[in-house]
Amino acid sequence: MVRRVGYSHVKLLYDIYHMQIMESDLVRTIGEYHEHIGHYHTGGNPGRNEIDERQEIYYPAVVATIRATGYEGYLGPDFQPRSVDTTRNRGRELPSPGKTRLPAPTHGGRKLVLCHSLGQ
Repeated sequence: MVRRVGYSHVKLLYDIYHMQIMESDLVRTIGEYHEHIGHYHTGGNPGRNEIDERQEIYYPAVVATIRATGYEGYLGPDFQPRSVDTTRNRGRELPSPGKTRLPAPTHGGRKLVLCHSLGQ
């Protein structure tokens, strides 16, 4: 569809969580279609929860693939917290709900910027 539209500002949102459920071939599809991707959503699978050791997606490989494409945008976590207290995420205080920008973690010595939303 993006090719048919033929406008450089029309891009896809690549939802890593849903692509894992539907196709499971994340590294290949990101590499193959990266020129048409404008933003990435993340989330742990199973459960669409936080990204941690309990989920099956190996994010170091996924992030390395995204970086290899030259993408410099945001990775937007889109998940449902396991805990009832949504002001905490793995022991780190978060600002009040709404769109926020968290301190950037690093991956392989490079800054990885996350755009986080705690909206309902």
